[in-house]
Amino acid sequence: MGSRTARCLGAEEWPGHPALHAWRELGGADPSAVHVVKEETGSERLSRIYRLEGALAGGAAVVAKRSLRASIALERRIYAEVLARLAVPALRCLGSLDDADPRFAWIFLDAAGGADFDADSAAHRAAGAAWLAAFHAGSEDHAILPELPDRGPGHFHEHLQAARTRIAQGFANPALAGAEHGADRELLDAVLRDLDVVESYWPEIEDACADAPRVLVHGDIAGRNVRVEGEGPGARLWVFDWEVAGRGAPGIDLVRVDPEVYAAAVRARWPRLDVRAQARLGRLLRGCLAPIGWETLGLETPWLERPLTNLASYRRRLDAFFAEAGWVAGGARRREKPARRARAEGDPREHPAAAAWRRLGRSDAGLVAVAPLRRKAAAQVYRLEGIGPSGSVVAKRAERAAGEIERCVYERALPHLPLRSPGFHGALADGDACWLFLEDAGARPAEGPEARGLLTAWLAALHTSASELAGALPLPERGAAEHRELLRAARRPLRARADDPSLTPADRWLLADLDAALAELDAGWAELERRLARMPRTLVHGDLGAQNLRLLPTAEGAELLVLDWETAGIGPPAIDLVDVDAAAYARIVARRWPHATAEEVLGWQRCGRILRALAATAWEAPDLAFPWIERSLSRLRVYRHELRRELARPDGAAPAEAAP
Repeated sequence: MGSRTARCLGAEEWPGHPALHAWRELGGADPSAVHVVKEETGSERLSRIYRLEGALAGGAAVVAKRSLRASIALERRIYAEVLARLAVPALRCLGSLDDADPRFAWIFLDAAGGADFDADSAAHRAAGAAWLAAFHAGSEDHAILPELPDRGPGHFHEHLQAARTRIAQGFANPALAGAEHGADRELLDAVLRDLDVVESYWPEIEDACADAPRVLVHGDIAGRNVRVEGEGPGARLWVFDWEVAGRGAPGIDLVRVDPEVYAAAVRARWPRLDVRAQARLGRLLRGCLAPIGWETLGLETPWLERPLTNLASYRRRLDAFFAEAGWVAGGARRREKPARRARAEGDPREHPAAAAWRRLGRSDAGLVAVAPLRRKAAAQVYRLEGIGPSGSVVAKRAERAAGEIERCVYERALPHLPLRSPGFHGALADGDACWLFLEDAGARPAEGPEARGLLTAWLAALHTSASELAGALPLPERGAAEHRELLRAARRPLRARADDPSLTPADRWLLADLDAALAELDAGWAELERRLARMPRTLVHGDLGAQNLRLLPTAEGAELLVLDWETAGIGPPAIDLVDVDAAAYARIVARRWPHATAEEVLGWQRCGRILRALAATAWEAPDLAFPWIERSLSRLRVYRHELRRELARPDGAAPAEAAP
């Protein structure tokens, strides 16, 4: 909005031109020339910006901007009530008035001098950080804040939801039909998966915003809205286009500025503010979610090249953010609700878990509370506080068949293996259910490189040592035949809902393509079966997600504890190897299984990824019969992607690291 110009209006266009008409109504003098800076067409906003050369005394230029009335009213208030009273360089607002069209209004400003803000320039990033630090600090307690639009997490969650809805409906766009647009549909599905990941971590976003001061944020600090005049410490920043401004966390504005300069400038006022975390928050909310929300508006048109190209770019930003933050699908831990955090009311001895503990012949002397850890239809888990050797015991109530599988593993397998496992206090049948009582493994999840190394070594020891016991353990078979039964069972609910008109086009595509992927897997099952038959038979856990792993600190270092054996059985080790270091696993098992080279184990791992995606689909698909299937669809979207990725991998190719 400074000296950037497009065409110059010819003299024949001056009479009746709305910008000149509005400027004259404010008492302004005719300019020497009028340059068009921006004239939107085909937009519901229809924003227009003109530069009126020589319209002020001394030949200075004026910028005339036409936009929606609400946007102009917001900008006018910020210029008059905030910027004019802060000790930061700011453009003057020369006046505003309504347009003849009742939807729009005009605002007139000093034209900014200098160069466009360049986020690749260290000097510009430093100048931007210094200006924003003074602006944010000065606006924190301003009386106008409560009256401004909310630019907190709720605002960006609306962007996320709107984007998801538009993408879901965009699958019905005829411009995306046909096999030649398969990659475009995969891109849109990938964006939906990424938005699901962000949604799952939303409590962390809310916490980051809640921990930050509430300030006036510009909301669109970019080269088109900022100019830098001068160089060095004396450089002045001119910030304009405040139509998306509001109250929010400082990070919204920190996407393109130097966080170190900003942190130094605000440290005295906000000594506990984590500026790097705020900048990361801004990269997610303002750098990814907001532009994705805006870009998906274009999915309703036949001209998809530009929105798809831009969405691919924003998805790369999201991937970079996920890598930096360590966010993965299914990796978020839900924020506990107060009712779940609270201990059970009343006498803890009357709780069913405490009663089962006594029926097991154990004393509940010292029991102070029963705290729920997990409540699902298939299993409920509680912590009995104040009893047991370590001061607390975990009680799990599971369906009878699943409980008996776990009981078998804890009583007849793990005690005979050279592995650290949770202490098992006993099991008790309870009608069609089964209670299990275990050592409390704590709440520290097993994540990161350390956990991967421990899991690799633990599984290598489990698989090799348990292979000698496999034939004597009364556990279910978890081989090729059983997984093929899961495949065929999973396809039925997928096909039942694939043509359901109540689902979005994206969801129908998801179910149909997942069914097609399973059909492809079924057609080539003989090859998978042949590969599984070459592997040794051993005890397998079957569900080694992070939720079933704990790190227990000891004087010698962290120990890995593996929980929830209800999917255990006897079969090839492949399904347990999804997240291990294949080369390290191969080195450890080589003495017992000389044929298990690193290349061979990579093949096992690929088979395991297919089996895991298949098993997870089979567990989730039956829930499609219920009315509330949003969470199931989100998970099936991930499983479809994992299955397609592995089916598309050429034989012998190394499995990819965890991909979004």
